[in-house]
Amino acid sequence: MITARTALYGVMGHPVGHSRSPAMQNAAFAALGIDAAYVALLVPPERLAQAVAGAHALGFQGLNVTVPHKQEALGLCATVDATAADVGAVNTLRRAPHGWEGFNTDAPACLALLEAAGIGRGARALLADRSGWRAAARRASRRRAGTPAGARSCRARRRPRRGSRSADRTPRRRRSPR
Repeated sequence: MITARTALYGVMGHPVGHSRSPAMQNAAFAALGIDAAYVALLVPPERLAQAVAGAHALGFQGLNVTVPHKQEALGLCATVDATAADVGAVNTLRRAPHGWEGFNTDAPACLALLEAAGIGRGARALLADRSGWRAAARRASRRRAGTPAGARSCRARRRPRRGSRSADRTPRRRRSPR
């Protein structure tokens, strides 16, 4: 039963109805006997600042942030960790008395998965995603160990037309004249 003492957590996104996080988190809370509830919060981009401030005012203890809010949410945090600052996005907010503390767990998780798969520095890998993992991992790997030899990034999309527009906006590195 949810009471005034129940700790509140949520995931903010647009869309967010497909998220499995509420079911997983609530099952974990129940299994551990924790008086907490985790809810999906549909937040249109133009209302993100109000929603984040409102969640803090309502006493939410933590939030996950998903598309399309990760970059914008960074600027709404009182403090951010080094990875979030490097990557330019947050996906986890922790309540603090002075506001939200922001963290990026996407980049380290992606790098750890690549390393666990035996894909190390200088290796080539294709990261296919919809949520920014590829960019986050690329930025984090550059910050952590410098740009891997031969590393490059390109975008691919399921819908060629959208991919073409996206690729057209991607700055290309110019070769120096020989």
